[in-house]
Amino acid sequence: DLIADYRDIFRDMVLSTCYVIENLMPLLPAYPELGPSVARAMELWWGVFHGPQAVDTLRMLFPNPYDYLLIVSRTLVSLRAYLDQPLIRWGAAYIHRKMASQQVRQVEPADTVNIKKALKNWIQFDLEKPPEQLRLGMSDSNVVRIRPRICNPMQPEDDSFRLHIPNADSLVVKYGPIEEIDRERENYERLPQAIKEYFVNIPQPSYLDEHQRRAYVIMADLGRYRTLYEALQKVPQIHNILVDELGPFLLRIHQGDGRHRRYVQEGLLMQLYLLPMQQHIRNIFGYILENKLLENTDKQKYAPGLQRALLEKIGHLVRRQLDLEAFPVACMHGDLHTRNIMVRRLKRRENLDRQEELEFKLIDLEKFRRSGDAALDIGELLVDLELLRAPRNIAADRDPVFSLMKAIEDAYAAFTADREDATFPIRVQLAQARSLIRIAKGRTKQGGVALRESRKGPAIRIAFDALNDAGQALEYLKQVVETLG
Repeated sequence: DLIADYRDIFRDMVLSTCYVIENLMPLLPAYPELGPSVARAMELWWGVFHGPQAVDTLRMLFPNPYDYLLIVSRTLVSLRAYLDQPLIRWGAAYIHRKMASQQVRQVEPADTVNIKKALKNWIQFDLEKPPEQLRLGMSDSNVVRIRPRICNPMQPEDDSFRLHIPNADSLVVKYGPIEEIDRERENYERLPQAIKEYFVNIPQPSYLDEHQRRAYVIMADLGRYRTLYEALQKVPQIHNILVDELGPFLLRIHQGDGRHRRYVQEGLLMQLYLLPMQQHIRNIFGYILENKLLENTDKQKYAPGLQRALLEKIGHLVRRQLDLEAFPVACMHGDLHTRNIMVRRLKRRENLDRQEELEFKLIDLEKFRRSGDAALDIGELLVDLELLRAPRNIAADRDPVFSLMKAIEDAYAAFTADREDATFPIRVQLAQARSLIRIAKGRTKQGGVALRESRKGPAIRIAFDALNDAGQALEYLKQVVETLG
């Protein structure tokens, strides 16, 4: 797991070891005292991967094809230098044994390959109805539900001859830029084994559109699950259970493999919080001011002052970032809101050996980090819950959303005390400011579409909403600065 976080450093260390062995071996006749050191260097690297699973081990350590090829090549060169004889003398016997033990396998005739292609073209498939949009997040990826219709070509009009695939009456397709889909897939592979079951599996893309640079991934439909957003609005029967079980679930995610506590790398606060906020603020106010969306309104002078105040607070935090960076890192989802948390109530027969009544799954792994900040996730989720709660106008003592927010805050108070993370509450406020600024920036994407369609009225309303989000973010930043002193 540590190698996954420091793979580049580990690769350079291995390459350096190989180069040292390769260049020192010719000197051994003149300097025999180098022998024990060279032997230890070779044994150290050889001991990492040797054995019957050597290839699998190397591929796990270096999943990037270029890195894998480079490491194998340099290892073979250094091994040749270390043994001082051609490697074929060592490998020939192994190759002969493998060839003798293998059964002779017939090469598939070209006709068989073509028959399989013909069979694929013969099967008729379509969609029962147009794709159903499931979610519109802030990324450029889309998620839709489809209901495939697969017909027997010999009886295409007779529904009784339709072909049924078990557990595939409905499927989910995620599609978007190849880079985003690949990043999500890579992040899924990097999940600690202890928490992998809590995330939705991200398979390899089923189709790549090279022209538009888009990848299409077909996944199982979580039809039995609801988003947390839906559950809070439409399933009052589980509200009390959500209050009890969501906090412990999130703690398991942030604890990851639960092994060693590691502290933040220098610059992580800037990378996660301050730099994204600066970039989003430029985009927000560029959209508002450059398009002159506040002319002849009472907000015309307010907007530049708000922009200046936000940047001043962030500038202050840049100078004080070292005061906030001494915190233990945690596994971090990176985009934790109510539409990325899936939940379902377990049936009695599924709950025999479990104390929990609910099962949770997290989706959307584009921004996952093994070495992140739990405070960022919690701040973002609290903002989303507050936005969900605000229009409801329900007294706090009767509002399940408020109760859920309080339960999460209580759970993480104990979590941070155990981890001796004194600045966690301050970073939660910083994360809340970041989340509101990100929401405002997301609104400007919608506003840009409205302007391109010559709909200035909606674009102006979006500008006012974005200003409101930015104003709330400023209040959180003021609290952070005031707490730091």
